[in-house]
Amino acid sequence: FDFSVINGEVYEVDPENAGVTLTIDDTPQTVDEVVFDFEWTGQIARFNVTGQFSYDQNQTYTDGIVREEDLLGFDISFFAPDGTLLRTYEDNHLTFPEFNFAYDTNTGEILQDGAFMGEEGFNVGEKTPVGDGTFTGLSFFSRPELNPQGEVPPPHLHIDDWSDEFGFPLGFSTHEDVAFFTRTTQQLLDTGRMGEAYIDDVQDSLDEFGERIQVSFVDDSFIPVFGSLGGDTIEVDGGNQLVFGGAEDDLIDASLTSETGNRIYGQSGDDTLILGTGDRALGGDGDDRFFVLSDGDNLITGGAGMDQFWIATAEIPEEINTITDFTSGEDVIGLAGLGIGFADLSITQQDADTLIALGNDELAKLLGINAGSLSAADFAFAASL
Repeated sequence: FDFSVINGEVYEVDPENAGVTLTIDDTPQTVDEVVFDFEWTGQIARFNVTGQFSYDQNQTYTDGIVREEDLLGFDISFFAPDGTLLRTYEDNHLTFPEFNFAYDTNTGEILQDGAFMGEEGFNVGEKTPVGDGTFTGLSFFSRPELNPQGEVPPPHLHIDDWSDEFGFPLGFSTHEDVAFFTRTTQQLLDTGRMGEAYIDDVQDSLDEFGERIQVSFVDDSFIPVFGSLGGDTIEVDGGNQLVFGGAEDDLIDASLTSETGNRIYGQSGDDTLILGTGDRALGGDGDDRFFVLSDGDNLITGGAGMDQFWIATAEIPEEINTITDFTSGEDVIGLAGLGIGFADLSITQQDADTLIALGNDELAKLLGINAGSLSAADFAFAASL
């Protein structure tokens, strides 16, 4: 401790109490990091964000709310409607000055009901000023402000490409599920203010107040695996891994493990991805090939290029696989080793999506595809691979 001697004062030392005993507690403070994934897909254009945040569950939080200053980590990735990865921000809570976040540990929900900088609001990503009132970056935020009639709209989330870096077509003032002066998502559509670009992709069944951010607990945080600038062969060993193929033509095999929850990004090049079970795969740029084995339950996005989705190879998958961005006339659905042809398949409409089945076995769901638009030219059959 520190003390000061004041000029003019007289001090007398007590000989019986001339010492001070200090006890120093050098026990290290342990951190018990708990990790959560989050994901959101807009109803109108289907822009998508995924990410992960973590905090110390040994700490006590006021009203059970974990705020931006409490975070140990926060990463977020932005995806275009076709599944193309647009931007990833790592440690976003440290890099974005206007970052605003609140997670309710009691309800397991990220708060998004207030304005983007309020206690109930949400504001992540990037909005970097570059002068003259312009900005760069992608941001994801909540914006339920008062409308001109003084009414408070319900919660809505909003994505903005501030410098028009990616050339998104305009929706209502910007690009996704915006509710500046609109009470519901349906009203946004009814007024015609969402623009023409997305009208054909709107879901048939809309949540009146927009989709909320989905949060899920992660037993073990994702382990990143990175490829090189050349062509790589990457064997995914275990679950909850985050795999990036990198440049050139990569082979990524996730079928060697029975564990789930991997996120696999082929990135650039003509990549080959062999999937296991319960994984999420994104091919990225290039003509990519996806092979599903016996397990299934994968979420597959081809990205840009002419992609091949082999939804059954010698065996019928135990669980249906979902393809998010099939493009008729460009991509191909493949089946191998089953001794069948196009006439053996059942292709039916299921709400806004198409279901492909073989007898009673559901093989794949194609999101946002009209079943009547598919023909034999969209399929490939092989005796073996």
